[in-house]
Amino acid sequence: MPLPAPLDALLLPEAYPHPAPDIRLIETHISWVILAGDFVYKLRRPVSLGFVDFRDLERRRQDCLDEVRLNRRGCAGLYLGVVPVSRDGTRIRLGGSGEVLDYAVQMRRLPEERVLARMLEMHQVSFDMLGQLAWKIVRFHAAAEGGPAVRAIGGYATMVANWQRNLDECRPCVGRSLSTEQFERIQAFASGFADRHRALFLQREEEGRIREGHGDLRADAVCFADLAPDGICIFDCLEFDARLRCSDTGLDLAFLAMDLEQRGERETADILQSLYTAAAADSTLPLVSAFYRCYRATIRGKVAAIRAAQPGVTAEQRTAAAAESSRHFALAVRYTRPNLAPALVLVMGLSGSGKSLLAGALAHRVGAALLSTDIVRKELAGLPPVRRAAVAVGAELYDRDMTARVYGRMTERAEMLLAQGHAVILDGTFLTRELRAPVLELAQRSRVPLFVVECQAPDEVVRQRQQQRATQPWTASDATLAVYLDQQQRREPPLEVPAAVRLELDTTRRLAANLDLLEEILAASAGSGTAQRPGH
Repeated sequence: MPLPAPLDALLLPEAYPHPAPDIRLIETHISWVILAGDFVYKLRRPVSLGFVDFRDLERRRQDCLDEVRLNRRGCAGLYLGVVPVSRDGTRIRLGGSGEVLDYAVQMRRLPEERVLARMLEMHQVSFDMLGQLAWKIVRFHAAAEGGPAVRAIGGYATMVANWQRNLDECRPCVGRSLSTEQFERIQAFASGFADRHRALFLQREEEGRIREGHGDLRADAVCFADLAPDGICIFDCLEFDARLRCSDTGLDLAFLAMDLEQRGERETADILQSLYTAAAADSTLPLVSAFYRCYRATIRGKVAAIRAAQPGVTAEQRTAAAAESSRHFALAVRYTRPNLAPALVLVMGLSGSGKSLLAGALAHRVGAALLSTDIVRKELAGLPPVRRAAVAVGAELYDRDMTARVYGRMTERAEMLLAQGHAVILDGTFLTRELRAPVLELAQRSRVPLFVVECQAPDEVVRQRQQQRATQPWTASDATLAVYLDQQQRREPPLEVPAAVRLELDTTRRLAANLDLLEEILAASAGSGTAQRPGH
């Protein structure tokens, strides 16, 4: 299918006011992206797809302006502005003073080899890079608009309406990349979860979790480049509909986590979700995590199906898009598994044992609230969750009285969450029988299963982790090597916990392997209904 005249002309070097030796066109379902020398130009396709309508020139111009304004939040140095596509006589070019045929967003060209999607393919993404990315997203959300107007646009009612609209738009996919059984399962899960957890969603609104976020955060919208002061560019946000951009911050994280999983990077998603949840001090995010990832997977399944059906697509592109659609819908079905039934999971261990990373990732895997002593301690002290508080061992924030308050507050919150029907994961050292006793009593009093995971690692590994922690701004822990050595002396093994519900875990193993094991154990425990409780 021939390209429209303005676009066809932009594939020639003479259309540009700068050298353009290597012009390349990338097509999506709603855009044309042209790589031209050191710059990138993005034009809207004049299409109407239900969720977007770009048939009007003025609408395309405004959308270009919105894209520049909104994306400068995540990478100010990338977006240069909006330029007209004009015709002077018989010549079509970018800029100029002739008849305006269209508009394009002008951007600097990012190094493709530093885009997260490409770096994952090359196995070049480190733990610290994921930590930096999680911290970037946390700060992006903290700075984003979140007032009454945003909340009115993106609250619970809009979320439910978006889900329903998305399902309606997925119906044409049934019988192609989506089976009837899959569609009905996703539909039942979406409506049931939203209804059952309405109070939870409203609570998250009250906590200020509704923000004008990114809306389309995938691995190919992240680049580790120096166009941003912190070395990470987040770009290509969803600009054309505020109802899809203004939402729970968890939806942004869910989009990226889902995208990582469909790329075969489940452990990377586990790490990112755990680090973000701790840095954002978002204890209930794991409760809505699978629900949000299911939503994002259905969106990508629908988008790929639209692409497969568009005219002008080659047979190879059509086949690839159809396969991508099926893959996303299958992933959405996997997310429809219910959250873990009410239970207490205590993840304990010395500082540097890897317990916090494991606890956060496990919370997202099974759908449990996450309570961390590090975060509760900072909250009680009136400090941000990741503010470092360098103190002597056992002093100030870590003296006996403050520690008792922290563990007392943790137990109170756990009891509230259990009463609301949620499972709870507790993340802390829980060094002594005295600190563990209230948790065991709560499990018995609430008549919920208890499982205790004791994280362990060799001294040399802990020492290395403690050294690395000093350079990681996204962690809430203040523990040093001196703290670790003191904890070794005071540690009391959890022998009061029945052996059937206690597990020692070596965190030098791959995180994914440990999570798979724990998922299996907790699923079997919940499924049998016979999990032991303290004193039983």
